[in-house]
Amino acid sequence: MKWVQWNINGISNSTHTLKSRCEDRFKYLNIVNANYFKDERCSFASIETCKYKYDVPNASNDAVSVFGDIELFNLPDLCTKYALQHDTHSLIHLYEKCGEKIFKELNGEYTFVLYDKKRNVAFLVVDSLGAKELFWDFSNGILTASTDMFLMNDIISKREWNNQYFKDFLQLNGIYTGNESPYQSIFRILPGHYVSINFNNSKVREVKYWDLCEIRLKTRYKTESEYFEQFRLLLAQALERRLLPQKNGIAMSGGLDSTALFAISKSALQANNIKPVSGIFSELQDCDESYFIQKVCELYETSPLLVNCDNCGMLTNFPDQYPVSSEPHCPSLSSSFTLKILECAFHGGVTNLLDGCGADHLLSGTPLTSVDLLKRGKILYLLKYIRDISYMYDESVFMSIKKNLIERTNEDVDSVLLKHIENSLRRIETHNQKHIYAQVFYAKTFKLLDRNMAPNFNISVRHPFLDRDLVEYVYSIPGEMLIQKRRDKFLIREGMKQYLPPEIIKKTQKTQHVSLSFRGINKVWNNVYATVAQYRQGQLFDSNISKVEWLEMLQGFRSGKEFNNTIFSMLCLELWLAQNFGKA
Repeated sequence: MKWVQWNINGISNSTHTLKSRCEDRFKYLNIVNANYFKDERCSFASIETCKYKYDVPNASNDAVSVFGDIELFNLPDLCTKYALQHDTHSLIHLYEKCGEKIFKELNGEYTFVLYDKKRNVAFLVVDSLGAKELFWDFSNGILTASTDMFLMNDIISKREWNNQYFKDFLQLNGIYTGNESPYQSIFRILPGHYVSINFNNSKVREVKYWDLCEIRLKTRYKTESEYFEQFRLLLAQALERRLLPQKNGIAMSGGLDSTALFAISKSALQANNIKPVSGIFSELQDCDESYFIQKVCELYETSPLLVNCDNCGMLTNFPDQYPVSSEPHCPSLSSSFTLKILECAFHGGVTNLLDGCGADHLLSGTPLTSVDLLKRGKILYLLKYIRDISYMYDESVFMSIKKNLIERTNEDVDSVLLKHIENSLRRIETHNQKHIYAQVFYAKTFKLLDRNMAPNFNISVRHPFLDRDLVEYVYSIPGEMLIQKRRDKFLIREGMKQYLPPEIIKKTQKTQHVSLSFRGINKVWNNVYATVAQYRQGQLFDSNISKVEWLEMLQGFRSGKEFNNTIFSMLCLELWLAQNFGKA
């Protein structure tokens, strides 16, 4: 992992300050490298805990400086395309030859600032899917930017709360997708965007350089086996890009996605430096997946790192170990389980952890593919497809036809979220692609884990299913490759049939953790209630919910009657405000 801070026209940064801020925040941080640069106008400081395989070094010449946390998977290909030498200044050379248009061609996970000294213009760039972040402030001709908001606390402490951020957070059920932050005039670069700042006239310009809805490629093969083979190749590539030479781990449940990652790492990549890290349950048997975990480990002759999670229910780590973050994240509520997995990985020597985040979003498919089949005139295929989804959703064929062909309602994505991206959805041809676009757009839950929890254990976390090449491939194939034979995730299920035990391939029900959640709530409720009953969000901005109604919602939550996205996002925000009230 890397933490970076930039400054142009202001007080220079130092690696000492950056290091002390990170070490104050994260308990077991092991910094292996620090980097500092300063010239007459800009300064840059970074620290890192590991080196990635596709790291691009920071570089500067008389005309351009580029600094950041940069992994580019296609840099050698771009150098070949533009007849440039592949060296430490490759990104600078590409910019000098192509200008800002080169950002559209980059493929990787990156956040960087490129400063064009001759034009006196800075470009702040973030990767296509937002694996890495960049926050910035531009005031009085001074640019301050960082990979994490807590590195800007000296600026944040002088800013008022941004109430519109909180309103949007609640409206979107805790999934914030805008370019603002909880603090006024502190902004973020959106995924697939860059911002240019012209210091000559203080003009700020935001540009979208990549959007999944603009992908027009249609991938069509003659046989299903070709789809499976290409999927496995791309998944193996996504894994290879994110594995490190030191000890890797896979956060492995007994489900299809994380076990597929482990199977690919062992079968396709022959990786010996990788261990499954799994939570098991002895008391809560309805949550336990030990049987499936054991089956995979026996197949690949591997001993997993196991940790008991019976006492990792919702909010059981409140308040002492409740995550500290610069903005609210709904996964905080269930972070006790995640912290246990990270602790187990840490004691097992793991420094790089991969997980199945994004797989459900990308691979589950939608019943509305039936509309796409109808438009393509695939009537016989449509009839089989309707039969499959009626079986999956335990409803009559007539009801499936009504919901999916007549009413065309998408129950997998919240209607409020769909409305928020309706302009992009209008540009997409098929219902299957609309579904994937919405799911990937809102796949944001990994931010808390990556930047706020894992660093406490000196662990980097990576998400292979959110690899751009893999996402674009699944987006480009027919929707019926995701739901078939009365099962969702057909592509990964059939594609991994030879590499996983049949018990996992046939497993269609996701293990729920409802009993675990309520066990946690029961233990800490009095403490939680005393904290959130103050209803701080009602003091910050006008709310449609009064304090009396809020207290009634809390009682409903405690009894299990109010167990939905609205109460989760409000509870998350209230706990976050309790931690941060008075900081802005």
